[in-house]
Amino acid sequence: VFAFVFGPDRPKPTRKQLDRSTLRLIRARRGALTTAELIEHTALGMPEAEEEMGRLLGSYAGEPTVSPDGELVYAFPELMTSAHGPVKAREPNPAWMRMEYPLELTGNEKKHDAIIIGMNGFTLAAGATAPWFIFPQLGIGGTAALVGLVLIPTVFSVLFFSVPLLRVLGVRRENRAREARNVRRLVLGLVYRKALGEGGSVTADEATAHVQAKMKNRTVDPSEVGAALHQLAAEFDADVSSEEGGPLRFSFPAIRKQFLASELVRRRLRLDEGELG
Repeated sequence: VFAFVFGPDRPKPTRKQLDRSTLRLIRARRGALTTAELIEHTALGMPEAEEEMGRLLGSYAGEPTVSPDGELVYAFPELMTSAHGPVKAREPNPAWMRMEYPLELTGNEKKHDAIIIGMNGFTLAAGATAPWFIFPQLGIGGTAALVGLVLIPTVFSVLFFSVPLLRVLGVRRENRAREARNVRRLVLGLVYRKALGEGGSVTADEATAHVQAKMKNRTVDPSEVGAALHQLAAEFDADVSSEEGGPLRFSFPAIRKQFLASELVRRRLRLDEGELG
């Protein structure tokens, strides 16, 4: 009943718990990370990722360094030192393999919600019709009966239904935001695959087809996918080209440059070979 009215209990993880996956990524990448790699893991926007990287530097004694190609790489030597020998970690899945699930209104089974609705609906109907169906049968009336058998149960039942109805608006808004973030994650996956593996560029139509293939349970709005692609193009300063009469094609050389830069820094620093003195 509490979950029906106020929503399911959602434990709030601590900052340290939220950082565990990112720290695992840093250790798996041998102590050096670029902003592009953090975005690969979190799907944050570029400004938010840069802010998060600054927080990580302060919280875990990170050090910014510059690669031979002039790219900024962030090293975390203290995360790579251990009394038990070399630090090893399994790399977490990228953001596009960790989709956000829709928020539930109650978290209950449908049959339980139906029982709760039926019980409260009966209370509401009984309270609202008591002067005509209950009072004559019992031979009662007056202010006490009106307050106790009409006003209190009716107001209680209306409030009981009103709180979940108001929460519906917030849940729908949050689920739309989650869907938009999921679209970004899937477009991000395609962009990174093209930039790091297959090479080549991405068009809005290709991105829409990719997202639709992954999100089979809903119809994807091409404008939503196009907006996500253009946003990524702005964040990574993508190269945009177009053949005569053809669609815009986006290529992301900056992503590959950042990944190569972090690998060069890893080989230079060799933080995974450090030992406690």
